[in-house]
Amino acid sequence: MSQYILAKYDVSGIQSYIFASRQLRENVGASQNVGRILRETLPGVLTEWAMSCPDTVRTNWEDPKNWEFSLPKTEELLAEILYIGGGNAFVVYRDETAYNQVSRLFAMKMMEQCQGVTVLSAHVEANPDNFPGDLERLNQEMAQLKRRLRRPQPLSSYAVVEQDGFDGSPVTHLESRGEASTKLSELRYEKRRDSMSNGAKTQPGRYALEMEDLAEQKGENSYIAVIHIDGNNMGELVQKLMDQNPTYETAVPAMRQLSAGIAQRNRQASEAMETAFASIFDRETLPLRPLIMDGDDMTFLCCCKAGIGAAVACLRRLLQLSDQKLPLSACAGIAFVHNHFPFSIAYDAAEACCSRAKNRWYQEKDDKTAYLDFQVVQGAFVKGLKDEAQLETLRVRPFRVAEKVDLRSEDSIDRLRQTLGRMAPDGGIQRQWPMTRLRRLYQAYRLGQDHVDLLKKEYASRGYTVSQLTGESAVTSGRKDGGIFDALETLDFYDGNIWRGFWEAVDKEDAL
Repeated sequence: MSQYILAKYDVSGIQSYIFASRQLRENVGASQNVGRILRETLPGVLTEWAMSCPDTVRTNWEDPKNWEFSLPKTEELLAEILYIGGGNAFVVYRDETAYNQVSRLFAMKMMEQCQGVTVLSAHVEANPDNFPGDLERLNQEMAQLKRRLRRPQPLSSYAVVEQDGFDGSPVTHLESRGEASTKLSELRYEKRRDSMSNGAKTQPGRYALEMEDLAEQKGENSYIAVIHIDGNNMGELVQKLMDQNPTYETAVPAMRQLSAGIAQRNRQASEAMETAFASIFDRETLPLRPLIMDGDDMTFLCCCKAGIGAAVACLRRLLQLSDQKLPLSACAGIAFVHNHFPFSIAYDAAEACCSRAKNRWYQEKDDKTAYLDFQVVQGAFVKGLKDEAQLETLRVRPFRVAEKVDLRSEDSIDRLRQTLGRMAPDGGIQRQWPMTRLRRLYQAYRLGQDHVDLLKKEYASRGYTVSQLTGESAVTSGRKDGGIFDALETLDFYDGNIWRGFWEAVDKEDAL
């Protein structure tokens, strides 16, 4: 098999492409484009290339009947997709000529259908007894390509052109809606075109297509939640599989099974979250828009008061689906931003929160837990998490998400929900805290411990104590006061009925 070619196709710059616009419709179209590249366009190119001999390529790798590596045993087979996931596709070709022909045709299709996305390809000669070694060399080749990559800017065939006011590219289309018209570059046009595709309209009217659809109330100008979820320990899981399966004959079926299993369980987790949305919101269009659903990577937008609950539903459902054969957990990052805030910055904030949550998870490496962190982005300037170090002593988060409701640890997401429930107007505590007192307490925490101590004394003289909010049995640690500051930051994004709906969607025994 030494003459065979192992190739890798990598979709580069996915996030910057999808989140380049402030228009949700364009983000939706961009996500549809990206989702089709490796799942539909590449298999279609392979099929088109082998049109005269349709049995010479194999693209249906997800079918368990096709998990066995067939190319060495089938002489007429010229190319076989090994597996697709995580923005990558791996294909084995019988020779380098086949690889070059398919890659050239694939590049032409990409230029015609999706100009704003960069797809890179690399290849190495295959050794039948060393799949892990070939994979390592292939990844090194791809890394070198990425370091040398210079992204081309779209050019016009005319010397003087009108530029798109958003991305500076040449205007190529005029979109008319009623009496209004919008001048669009080719890049923005293809995104808007594909936002109207069948893929974007799966279950017509179900998902938000305009920004106002994400508001809690139609026509409301408010915050939204940008949620990024990423799987834990995927590299170690793959490495363990490679160690156990050094040859193509055993490694390929194992990788196909792993990739399909990860995709299936993440799909089940997202479906549980979407089912919860449908039961909570009595609306034809849900305040939800999935954008990236690829393997263990999920990114979606929703109304602000559903953000934490939706993330918890996904994470908890993944934990429930996990087992010894395929231990899966993930971490989530949430950016609460104004609905006209630049998506690219909001995504960066959500990704940074997810990284922070993953750092906490890796300190324990417990497959039965997940972690969640969030950031409230206010104004045009976004402070990085490192710039808010002075507030870190006040925060309990990242919050721990267990398979079931767990109130034992101070950093439990269920403890946060319990504290917020006590702050709510129907929280049931003996002496209800007016919202103005909660706001003053939040500002005191931001100003410093001296202000907090002084305000606590004032409140205590009027019968208000922090323990009323945390619970008499709450465990406090220094200045954190049982997670009070986290709860105060989250208060505007809490709705008891909405949060309860997400908790009950994955755990019918609601312990709170």
